[in-house]
Amino acid sequence: MPASSLLQDETHSQSSQPPDPSQMLLQFAAGYVPAAALWIAAELGIADLLGAQPVSVTELARSTGANEDALFRILRVLAMVGIFSETEPRHFALTPSPSFSNHGADSACRIGISPAEWFG
Repeated sequence: MPASSLLQDETHSQSSQPPDPSQMLLQFAAGYVPAAALWIAAELGIADLLGAQPVSVTELARSTGANEDALFRILRVLAMVGIFSETEPRHFALTPSPSFSNHGADSACRIGISPAEWFG
């Protein structure tokens, strides 16, 4: 049997197997992290503070009154999912996705992630 046929059979059998329950549980349990990070960034108005140039976490923390290390971790999570980009160590910029930046309005409500909107 040719190697390509073996590879196709192996790939097909792997994709038809049910997912590992422990991996599913881990993904489910940690799935809230990016959403929570986005909510925090929206509440702090991070997208409004990021302009055309990258901004340091130090400056963002100073502007928002947030803990610098905690804010850095939040921004790294959001960079992992493409909301922001880390242009150099501890400096972040907008990506095309945060179109919710709209000066003067409540960021969390503009993007529909306020818990009050979910349950209220």
